[in-house]
Amino acid sequence: MKVDDMIISELKKVKGLDDEAKNKCFIGLCPNVKACYQLSKKAEEDARAVDELLQQQRGFDKISYLDVPQPIVVVPPKDFEDFNSRKLVFNKIMEAVKDLNVNIIGVHGMPGIGKTTLVKEVVRQVKEDKLFDSVVMAVVTYTPDVQKIQDQIADMLGLKFEEQSMSGRASRLCQRLKKEKKILVVLDDIWAKLDLMEVGIPLGDKDQVCTILLTSRDRNVLRKDMDAKESFPLGVLTHEEAWNFFKNIARDGVESHDLPPIAIEDVLDDWPDDETMKECDKIYLPYGSISELPDQLKCPKLSFFGIGSKNPLLKVPTNFFKETKNLKVLILACLNLPSLPSSISLLANLRTLCLMYCALGDIALIGELKNLEILSFEGSEIEMLPEEIGQLTKLKWLGLIDCSKLKRIPPGVFCKLSRLEELYMSNSFNKWEAEGQSSQQSNFSLAELKALSCLSSLEIHIPNANIIPKDFSFEKLQRYIIFIGEASHWDWNWGWKAENLYIDEVKDVEILLHESEVGDYFRQLKNLHIQNGAMIQYIFKDNDDVDKIEFQLEILELHGLPKLISFCSKNKGSTSTSPQETTLFNQKTQFPKLVLSSISIERIWLPQEFCSTQNLATLIIEGCANLKHVLSDSMVEYLQQLECLEISESKCIHEIISKEKIIKEAFRNRYLICFPRLNSLKLKGLQNLIGFCHEDYTVEFPTLKILEIENCPQLLKQ
Repeated sequence: MKVDDMIISELKKVKGLDDEAKNKCFIGLCPNVKACYQLSKKAEEDARAVDELLQQQRGFDKISYLDVPQPIVVVPPKDFEDFNSRKLVFNKIMEAVKDLNVNIIGVHGMPGIGKTTLVKEVVRQVKEDKLFDSVVMAVVTYTPDVQKIQDQIADMLGLKFEEQSMSGRASRLCQRLKKEKKILVVLDDIWAKLDLMEVGIPLGDKDQVCTILLTSRDRNVLRKDMDAKESFPLGVLTHEEAWNFFKNIARDGVESHDLPPIAIEDVLDDWPDDETMKECDKIYLPYGSISELPDQLKCPKLSFFGIGSKNPLLKVPTNFFKETKNLKVLILACLNLPSLPSSISLLANLRTLCLMYCALGDIALIGELKNLEILSFEGSEIEMLPEEIGQLTKLKWLGLIDCSKLKRIPPGVFCKLSRLEELYMSNSFNKWEAEGQSSQQSNFSLAELKALSCLSSLEIHIPNANIIPKDFSFEKLQRYIIFIGEASHWDWNWGWKAENLYIDEVKDVEILLHESEVGDYFRQLKNLHIQNGAMIQYIFKDNDDVDKIEFQLEILELHGLPKLISFCSKNKGSTSTSPQETTLFNQKTQFPKLVLSSISIERIWLPQEFCSTQNLATLIIEGCANLKHVLSDSMVEYLQQLECLEISESKCIHEIISKEKIIKEAFRNRYLICFPRLNSLKLKGLQNLIGFCHEDYTVEFPTLKILEIENCPQLLKQ
């Protein structure tokens, strides 16, 4: 139970007095002295009681816990809405999630079918509907590591383990989870029974709702091993859905007769007779019980072949593909492939190759597939990308998602993929070499990506911002996630579109973005989140062309930037100006939502430069110790859209709306200040706040629903 929940009953006791005392004394109206006196006496009594409890306490190292971190940008997983067959399963899962009698829910299906995407859509909807107090998620995998699972959940809860033993960590995690009245725990990719109590996941009781959502490839694991009350199969796509899916991936580069669907309704569970095989067009075997493959697949008309296996000993014979020369799509999942069967080099018509969740060794033969356009290694164990990949000059789509063991990509390989349109490397390779670092490079550099002139989609992780080339830009890039900085976990599905940019832990960088490097891309951004930049002084520097740049952000969040001077700098020379000598924004920046936390500026806007911020709907300021000026009386007329205002832990603020000396005469007769749409006002920890505005003004909030004022001691003295 959180602290605010525990004191609800106490708040009810003083509500009557509080209602009497709510007369807005801090904006110049007379206070209800009697009610204020009674409230102050009550506060003194409570303070003495708390002091006694603190004197009595022994052995408590913590009296609070961090709240659950929320994602900065949440974007629905791509392509989910396109598949009607998925919507039915999604609706059934949502019904089960809402059912208090169902505590364990399962989703099962073949790898790559979309289980993870589906449950992430469930998570997004659950958060949007506020069905749970908290939602946490962890990936289990084929060889579950209990400590890693605990760490994933703890990170999302803001929990730090002090215990060394597994049982101690489990106990601490269980205690923390039980503090949430309603919590959803998502465990993705379960292969066998997992002891939830060993991890530290409670099953809920009369005082708590703990719902567990699982994904697995095996229904029996969910039903028998994990005791799921409800289990929903996620089947293959219909012919039309699958065809549309591949058309989207392949764009216009593949004709309809060249690329059959990835998943079809007509599947085989075992090998038919030879006559049937000769006429067979598509074979799909998702984790069947086949223990041995024939020496040759005698299917001259076969255009699509897919197989997944639970048997790690299943081998693909050398001549298996010798008589399948018409094959267009090949999917091999969860196989042990020390080398590729030599007959794969005969597949001259192959357009799509997916080696998913495989243990891969020598795959140099891929270079013989000259007409390949789509290549995926998703989830596979691969340590080095062979140089022969550079021979795939028709390749348009390359996926290296979740290839965590990939450590080496030889320099010069990607430069040859001149037709590549989409490159996905999330949770994968990040050992980039700095450009020109040495003549004996072992890995390729980011600079090589500039040769990909057709690139429209990109997902990469750059641990060190210093290795980014100065002219790192792409003319046709439309969708990207470029994650800069070091982090143990980042959910790549929550930052899909190019309008979202998340930057974390940038080291030794004073100017984050230059106009010459970014060009027009910055103008497309809708959501920008920057945090933990100890040396950052400017977000954007444009070599004196600031008046040519306009930003149309919807959400801007700046956190933990102690040396930030200004969002955009006009100074061509030194960046030695202090945060106290300038303002954060000029007239060319506007956004509906602004969140500032732990930055050192004194002023956000100059009054005369505020006129373009007429769409500001949410303003949240936290821990800005040097901030003195929030808003001024001349800005009020441009704040008609403001709905939420929250300011906390900013000790230098005396008034929320200050009266500017330079316009004092012009506004002498303006007595009424009105915020017509403001419905939430929260002021907390403002030690020197003496009033909302100057005493010459009266403030009106006609639509105010939430008013919270805490730890503002100077208000009651006015």
